[in-house]
Amino acid sequence: MKILLVLILGVLGFLAAAKGHGRQVRLEREAHGVHQVTFGGENPPLVQKLWRGDRVRFWSAAPLMAVVFCAAIYFSGAAASGGVFAVAAFLWAPVIAFSFCGVASALRLHAFDKAAFASTSTVGFLWLAGAVVFGALSAFVALSAAMSELLKR
Repeated sequence: MKILLVLILGVLGFLAAAKGHGRQVRLEREAHGVHQVTFGGENPPLVQKLWRGDRVRFWSAAPLMAVVFCAAIYFSGAAASGGVFAVAAFLWAPVIAFSFCGVASALRLHAFDKAAFASTSTVGFLWLAGAVVFGALSAFVALSAAMSELLKR
């Protein structure tokens, strides 16, 4: 039951982080004057550069965070199941990576156009904050369940 709650919270965090990140990148792109894109097709060089940089940031942060989370669980001595490690690697790590990329996009938008940032940042940050909250709740439930198993021994 607890792993199901961890999974549900992790998925909600993942979806909120992906949505918040995507929205923030769209706002950044639109602030630069590009209002239409073709996913999987030809786009202006600015969009290509923006997306390429975002992929590098995400795919650098996500595996690193997966290793950090799994190592923290392993070395904590908690009686964590394989499911907790999977959630840490495939849900918590991307939540942090998407949130990191969304915040980086917001900072770039702020540096580029403070007026656009001020008028659009609240909702984007609410999505990212929701992602972090769901991810943190998921981690808390998983680790508290693992620690309670450890204390029963």
